[in-house]
Amino acid sequence: MKNYQKLHYRQYYSQISNGEWDSVTREVCFAPGNPTTAETPYKQRWYYDPEAGFAVRLAQTPNGDAIGRRNAADLKAEERMQAKDYQCLWKHTDGCMQDCDYCTRKQISRTVELDRSWANDSSPELMSIYEIVDETVDVLEEVIRKECFAALRVVLDKLTPDERELFEFVRNKTKKQIIAERFKITVDGVRYRENRLYEKIRADRHLMSFFQLD
Repeated sequence: MKNYQKLHYRQYYSQISNGEWDSVTREVCFAPGNPTTAETPYKQRWYYDPEAGFAVRLAQTPNGDAIGRRNAADLKAEERMQAKDYQCLWKHTDGCMQDCDYCTRKQISRTVELDRSWANDSSPELMSIYEIVDETVDVLEEVIRKECFAALRVVLDKLTPDERELFEFVRNKTKKQIIAERFKITVDGVRYRENRLYEKIRADRHLMSFFQLD
């Protein structure tokens, strides 16, 4: 995994144990964490968002630990996806030069980057530097929103096919009579299944961390 602390961010934040956070310097944000103890067994973790341009020094709490772990997992998955997207078009073909160090075609990848300068399409090194910064974004709210959706995806992946279908019906506010006919049960049976589904989702530890105070 990349060392995301080597990247430059426009904003740096530090979170305290009650969940609030302040704008800080880069040095404060990336300072070493406090050693773990019996009272505070959680490692120092960070939340990185290179696209939005901010980094957060998370509190050494259960919620901070959960957010940091999920952020690291998401960044690793994105790195793997990028590595797959940028595979050489000529590899394993008759056009391959068989020597990547001297290949003149290796810059030709499977994807075209949307932020590449149109005036310099022939030069992969010359990239567009346009950035749009939304100063009205609440960073804390944005982090929680992203991580909550990531946790919800984990929960939904654990549902059975029938539970997932019921979730989609409920999300789309489908009439209970239609759901009852689909599953060949009564309307009361639909209500029972809905309540059981809500309990299962609420009980998941990944999602629960967003609704518990440290």
